[in-house]
Amino acid sequence: MGAENKRFLVITAILLFSAVIIFRIESGQKKLQVVEESIDFPTELGDWVGEEIPVSTRTLELLETPLVILRKFTNSQGEAVYFSGVFASRSRKAIHPPEICLTGGGVAARKDILDLEINGKNYPTNKLVILPGKTRRPKEVIFYWYRVGDSLFSNFYAQQSQMTWMRIHRKPLKSSDVALLRISTRQKNEKEGEAEMELRLKAFAEVLFNYLKL
Repeated sequence: MGAENKRFLVITAILLFSAVIIFRIESGQKKLQVVEESIDFPTELGDWVGEEIPVSTRTLELLETPLVILRKFTNSQGEAVYFSGVFASRSRKAIHPPEICLTGGGVAARKDILDLEINGKNYPTNKLVILPGKTRRPKEVIFYWYRVGDSLFSNFYAQQSQMTWMRIHRKPLKSSDVALLRISTRQKNEKEGEAEMELRLKAFAEVLFNYLKL
Protein backbone atom coordinates (compact mmCIF):
# COMPACT_ATOMS: atom_id res chain seq x y z
CA MET A 1 0.00 0.00 0.00
CA GLY A 2 1.43 3.38 -1.01
CA ALA A 3 2.06 6.25 1.40
CA GLU A 4 -0.75 8.30 -0.13
CA ASN A 5 -3.28 5.49 0.39
CA LYS A 6 -2.13 5.01 3.98
CA ARG A 7 -2.52 8.73 4.64
CA PHE A 8 -6.03 8.66 3.17
CA LEU A 9 -7.03 5.69 5.37
CA VAL A 10 -5.66 7.36 8.51
CA ILE A 11 -7.52 10.61 7.82
CA THR A 12 -10.72 8.68 7.05
CA ALA A 13 -10.43 6.72 10.31
CA ILE A 14 -9.91 9.92 12.31
CA LEU A 15 -12.93 11.59 10.73
CA LEU A 16 -15.12 8.52 11.35
CA PHE A 17 -13.99 8.33 14.96
CA SER A 18 -14.73 12.04 15.43
CA ALA A 19 -18.16 11.63 13.86
CA VAL A 20 -19.02 8.79 16.25
CA ILE A 21 -17.89 10.79 19.28
CA ILE A 22 -19.86 13.85 18.17
CA PHE A 23 -22.97 11.76 17.56
CA ARG A 24 -22.78 10.21 21.01
CA ILE A 25 -22.26 13.56 22.65
CA GLU A 26 -25.09 15.29 20.82
CA SER A 27 -27.52 12.39 21.32
CA GLY A 28 -26.77 12.11 25.07
CA GLN A 29 -28.95 13.64 27.73
CA LYS A 30 -26.19 15.82 29.16
CA LYS A 31 -25.56 18.62 26.73
CA LEU A 32 -22.65 21.01 26.61
CA GLN A 33 -23.50 24.18 28.48
CA VAL A 34 -23.78 27.02 25.98
CA VAL A 35 -24.35 30.58 27.08
CA GLU A 36 -26.34 32.35 24.38
CA GLU A 37 -25.47 35.99 23.86
CA SER A 38 -25.36 38.78 21.36
CA ILE A 39 -22.03 39.85 19.90
CA ASP A 40 -20.99 43.31 21.04
CA PHE A 41 -18.30 44.21 18.53
CA PRO A 42 -16.82 47.74 18.42
CA THR A 43 -17.17 50.11 15.49
CA GLU A 44 -13.70 51.54 16.18
CA LEU A 45 -10.46 49.58 16.49
CA GLY A 46 -7.46 51.84 16.98
CA ASP A 47 -7.17 54.04 13.90
CA TRP A 48 -9.83 52.03 12.08
CA VAL A 49 -13.47 53.15 11.93
CA GLY A 50 -16.11 50.60 10.98
CA GLU A 51 -19.14 50.83 8.75
CA GLU A 52 -21.85 48.18 9.11
CA ILE A 53 -22.63 46.05 6.05
CA PRO A 54 -26.09 44.43 6.25
CA VAL A 55 -26.25 40.62 6.28
CA SER A 56 -29.21 39.20 4.40
CA THR A 57 -31.83 37.10 6.14
CA ARG A 58 -31.17 34.32 3.63
CA THR A 59 -27.48 34.24 4.60
CA LEU A 60 -28.38 33.96 8.29
CA GLU A 61 -30.80 31.14 7.51
CA LEU A 62 -28.15 29.21 5.57
CA LEU A 63 -25.56 29.66 8.31
CA GLU A 64 -28.09 28.80 11.05
CA THR A 65 -26.75 31.49 13.37
CA PRO A 66 -27.84 35.11 13.89
CA LEU A 67 -24.38 36.04 15.17
CA VAL A 68 -22.73 37.29 11.99
CA ILE A 69 -20.80 40.55 11.75
CA LEU A 70 -19.77 42.16 8.47
CA ARG A 71 -18.04 45.55 8.47
CA LYS A 72 -15.84 47.76 6.37
CA PHE A 73 -13.08 49.42 8.42
CA THR A 74 -11.23 52.47 7.09
CA ASN A 75 -8.16 54.12 8.62
CA SER A 76 -7.05 57.77 8.54
CA GLN A 77 -5.08 57.12 5.32
CA GLY A 78 -8.24 55.98 3.57
CA GLU A 79 -7.15 52.33 3.47
CA ALA A 80 -9.97 49.80 3.80
CA VAL A 81 -10.14 46.35 5.40
CA TYR A 82 -13.25 44.20 5.46
CA PHE A 83 -13.98 42.15 8.58
CA SER A 84 -16.40 39.26 8.85
CA GLY A 85 -17.01 37.17 11.93
CA VAL A 86 -19.29 34.14 12.07
CA PHE A 87 -19.91 33.07 15.66
CA ALA A 88 -21.59 29.77 16.50
CA SER A 89 -21.03 27.08 19.11
CA ARG A 90 -23.96 24.86 18.11
CA SER A 91 -24.46 24.98 14.35
CA ARG A 92 -21.79 23.13 12.37
CA LYS A 93 -23.10 24.64 9.14
CA ALA A 94 -22.16 28.13 10.28
CA ILE A 95 -18.39 27.68 10.07
CA HIS A 96 -16.72 26.23 7.00
CA PRO A 97 -13.62 27.01 4.90
CA PRO A 98 -14.21 30.23 2.88
CA GLU A 99 -12.52 28.79 -0.21
CA ILE A 100 -15.43 26.34 -0.56
CA CYS A 101 -17.84 29.20 -1.23
CA LEU A 102 -15.37 31.04 -3.46
CA THR A 103 -14.45 28.14 -5.72
CA GLY A 104 -18.06 26.97 -5.73
CA GLY A 105 -18.99 30.37 -7.12
CA GLY A 106 -16.41 30.10 -9.88
CA VAL A 107 -13.83 32.43 -8.32
CA ALA A 108 -10.17 31.60 -8.99
CA ALA A 109 -8.12 31.70 -5.80
CA ARG A 110 -4.69 30.66 -4.55
CA LYS A 111 -4.28 29.44 -0.98
CA ASP A 112 -1.18 29.56 1.23
CA ILE A 113 -0.44 29.14 4.94
CA LEU A 114 1.60 31.93 6.51
CA ASP A 115 3.40 31.96 9.84
CA LEU A 116 2.33 35.49 10.70
CA GLU A 117 3.76 37.45 13.64
CA ILE A 118 1.06 39.53 15.29
CA ASN A 119 1.80 41.50 18.46
CA GLY A 120 4.90 39.42 19.12
CA LYS A 121 3.24 36.02 18.71
CA ASN A 122 3.27 33.69 15.71
CA TYR A 123 -0.08 32.60 14.27
CA PRO A 124 -0.51 30.08 11.45
CA THR A 125 -2.69 32.07 9.07
CA ASN A 126 -4.74 31.09 6.04
CA LYS A 127 -4.10 33.38 3.07
CA LEU A 128 -6.34 33.43 0.02
CA VAL A 129 -5.47 35.50 -3.04
CA ILE A 130 -8.30 36.20 -5.45
CA LEU A 131 -7.01 35.93 -9.02
CA PRO A 132 -9.42 37.58 -11.44
CA GLY A 133 -9.25 37.45 -15.21
CA LYS A 134 -6.38 36.47 -17.48
CA THR A 135 -3.80 38.79 -15.88
CA ARG A 136 -3.71 36.64 -12.73
CA ARG A 137 -3.01 39.73 -10.66
CA PRO A 138 -4.41 39.70 -7.11
CA LYS A 139 -7.55 41.70 -6.73
CA GLU A 140 -8.10 40.80 -3.08
CA VAL A 141 -6.07 39.21 -0.28
CA ILE A 142 -7.84 37.39 2.56
CA PHE A 143 -6.55 36.23 5.95
CA TYR A 144 -8.69 33.95 8.09
CA TRP A 145 -8.56 31.86 11.27
CA TYR A 146 -10.75 29.43 13.19
CA ARG A 147 -11.27 30.23 16.87
CA VAL A 148 -12.19 28.13 19.91
CA GLY A 149 -11.94 30.05 23.17
CA ASP A 150 -8.45 31.52 23.46
CA SER A 151 -7.02 29.32 20.70
CA LEU A 152 -6.69 30.14 17.00
CA PHE A 153 -6.27 27.51 14.29
CA SER A 154 -5.50 27.67 10.59
CA ASN A 155 -7.03 24.22 10.12
CA PHE A 156 -10.79 23.66 10.14
CA TYR A 157 -10.47 20.08 11.44
CA ALA A 158 -8.21 21.20 14.29
CA GLN A 159 -10.95 23.59 15.38
CA GLN A 160 -13.57 20.86 15.17
CA SER A 161 -11.34 18.49 17.16
CA GLN A 162 -10.91 21.11 19.88
CA MET A 163 -14.68 21.60 20.01
CA THR A 164 -15.13 17.82 20.30
CA TRP A 165 -12.64 17.70 23.18
CA MET A 166 -14.50 20.47 24.97
CA ARG A 167 -17.80 18.69 24.42
CA ILE A 168 -16.39 15.45 25.83
CA HIS A 169 -15.22 17.27 28.95
CA ARG A 170 -18.39 19.39 29.07
CA LYS A 171 -16.47 22.64 29.06
CA PRO A 172 -18.88 25.61 28.88
CA LEU A 173 -18.70 27.72 25.74
CA LYS A 174 -20.10 31.12 24.93
CA SER A 175 -21.38 31.66 21.41
CA SER A 176 -18.54 34.10 20.79
CA ASP A 177 -15.95 31.44 21.74
CA VAL A 178 -16.37 29.55 18.46
CA ALA A 179 -15.85 31.60 15.34
CA LEU A 180 -14.55 32.02 11.83
CA LEU A 181 -12.60 35.29 11.71
CA ARG A 182 -11.85 36.70 8.29
CA ILE A 183 -10.25 39.95 7.15
CA SER A 184 -9.66 41.04 3.57
CA THR A 185 -8.42 44.00 1.56
CA ARG A 186 -8.66 44.92 -2.08
CA GLN A 187 -5.99 46.15 -4.46
CA LYS A 188 -5.95 49.97 -4.39
CA ASN A 189 -4.45 50.23 -7.87
CA GLU A 190 -2.79 48.04 -10.49
CA LYS A 191 0.68 48.75 -9.09
CA GLU A 192 -0.07 47.58 -5.58
CA GLY A 193 1.22 44.06 -4.91
CA GLU A 194 0.46 41.36 -2.38
CA ALA A 195 3.16 42.50 0.05
CA GLU A 196 1.53 45.90 0.55
CA MET A 197 -1.88 44.31 0.98
CA GLU A 198 -0.50 41.86 3.54
CA LEU A 199 0.99 44.71 5.58
CA ARG A 200 -2.40 46.44 5.64
CA LEU A 201 -4.09 43.26 6.86
CA LYS A 202 -1.39 42.69 9.46
CA ALA A 203 -1.86 46.21 10.83
CA PHE A 204 -5.58 45.61 11.22
CA ALA A 205 -5.04 42.13 12.70
CA GLU A 206 -2.91 43.64 15.46
CA VAL A 207 -5.71 45.87 16.76
CA LEU A 208 -8.30 43.14 16.18
CA PHE A 209 -6.34 40.59 18.22
CA ASN A 210 -5.76 43.14 20.96
CA TYR A 211 -9.51 43.60 21.26
CA LEU A 212 -10.17 39.85 21.21
CA LYS A 213 -7.41 39.33 23.83
CA LEU A 214 -5.65 36.71 21.69
